[in-house]
Amino acid sequence: MKESFLVREIQRSDLRQVAALETRLFTDPWSEGTLSSCIDDLFLIAEREGKVSGYLVARDSGTEAEILTFGVDPALRRRGVGSALLTAVADRLERVGVRKLYLECRVSNVPAISFYLKHGFLEVGKWVNYYRSPRENGVVMCRKIGPV
Repeated sequence: MKESFLVREIQRSDLRQVAALETRLFTDPWSEGTLSSCIDDLFLIAEREGKVSGYLVARDSGTEAEILTFGVDPALRRRGVGSALLTAVADRLERVGVRKLYLECRVSNVPAISFYLKHGFLEVGKWVNYYRSPRENGVVMCRKIGPV
């Protein structure tokens, strides 16, 4: 069942909630300070009833961009939050001329890989020992944005 939520740009007042969610989601989470350093990047949150349901940080460098971190509250997964965030980011990146969007994720994160494949990403490489805590390879994925 899809939930009702708002996708919007992050405000500094949201950082504590995002950092708390990041800590719940990842074994090697970004700190609130690291997240704060990305506030001028494309940093969107999904909000439901005043609480952060998910977030996505992307950085563009001309015609390419990379998703730096992306998370959805486990209690709200499979309800459209991640898809809405990804769509909003792709739309905004397309408007500024980005044509390719990259990301990395743990090779063991099969649900995330399936989600990305469903949203048009393809596996384009691997990073050996990319992740710490625990040490693990990363899969590199890419999708086209905008006109082909």
